[in-house]
Amino acid sequence: FFKDFIKLSPPTFDGKLDPTIVENWLRDVKKIFTIIGTPAEFRVVFVVYKLSDGAAN
Repeated sequence: FFKDFIKLSPPTFDGKLDPTIVENWLRDVKKIFTIIGTPAEFRVVFVVYKLSDGAAN
């Protein structure tokens, strides 16, 4: 599943607390999870991989 997740170029989240940015990021990542059928137990691990800057700390 991870290779498929990366192939679809999921956006990176940098921790900015702008509600629009957060909502758009969540929508995009959830869409990818749905498309590739990512099981719930993998989703957190995949999302953590796409955190950067302040969001990763």
